[in-house]
Amino acid sequence: MLCDFAGCEGYILQHTEGSTCMSCNRLQDGAFESCHRTCDADEVEGRESMVHEISYLMDRHLISRDCANHGDKLFRIVRAKKINYSHNDLVIQCVIQAVYDIYGLALTLVQISHILSVPPNEKSFRRKHRNLCKNLPDHFSVQKIHTPPLALLSLGLPKSRIIKLHYQCKKILSKCKYSFSYEVALLYILKKQAFTKDLDLIKYICSFPNTIEIQKCELLMGKG
Repeated sequence: MLCDFAGCEGYILQHTEGSTCMSCNRLQDGAFESCHRTCDADEVEGRESMVHEISYLMDRHLISRDCANHGDKLFRIVRAKKINYSHNDLVIQCVIQAVYDIYGLALTLVQISHILSVPPNEKSFRRKHRNLCKNLPDHFSVQKIHTPPLALLSLGLPKSRIIKLHYQCKKILSKCKYSFSYEVALLYILKKQAFTKDLDLIKYICSFPNTIEIQKCELLMGKG
């Protein structure tokens, strides 16, 4: 069986966490769900914890063990409160919150949905996150609007450099009267300063920003 991502022709490896492409290393659509359906012994554990997902994220060095443990703790707290979110919805909420708590950086809905191969739903995510912040204020909080992405660590940047990039983004946004998103400003800087030639990685770091916004940023910065 071949990878279900456009442009990739890698072969699929079946494993305990689901199915992963041997070429692009992406988890295939429905992999976690199929694992829960076919593994009776793991079915209860899969519903009550994030054991499959955090193993997947840690194996790929996307989060630390401390972050994984914190996310799993949040998951269990929510389940204990009988808040009826789907497994995937709750995994996403808890991983995003755990990353923010541990690193002080952002893992966006677009990024985690891309990693776990689930369709993002911004409106639903925000509504459910507000509900968690209201009912579990000691465990869930609203992130700052402009927060540097965790994925910047994949470039090997120290925290001091990430902070500098953050202020450069805010300067660009202010100069252009917030005509585009924080992520677009970050993409502009990363391309301009040639941190990496991997454009796909840059787009992922910046949560795959809108092309029209990118063009608007380049036009406004060109005028400056």
